[in-house]
Amino acid sequence: MTRKGILRAMSINDMVKSIDESEREEVPSWSVWVGGGEVNSVHLSETQAQNMAQAWKDQGYDEVVVRRERE
Repeated sequence: MTRKGILRAMSINDMVKSIDESEREEVPSWSVWVGGGEVNSVHLSETQAQNMAQAWKDQGYDEVVVRRERE
């Protein structure tokens, strides 16, 4: 299964749960917003946030924003 196929098969919660604990400790923290609502339950690294945003875009959402939360 391709990476894109795996992301489509995963729920958003599964994506967040798959994040390595050590990567979550990175500062600054990032969040992904879709349609005006934050879709991650923990702050992400910039790379993780970009990957999650792309997964939402691949599902057809166009109001996807990656935002830096804190330094």
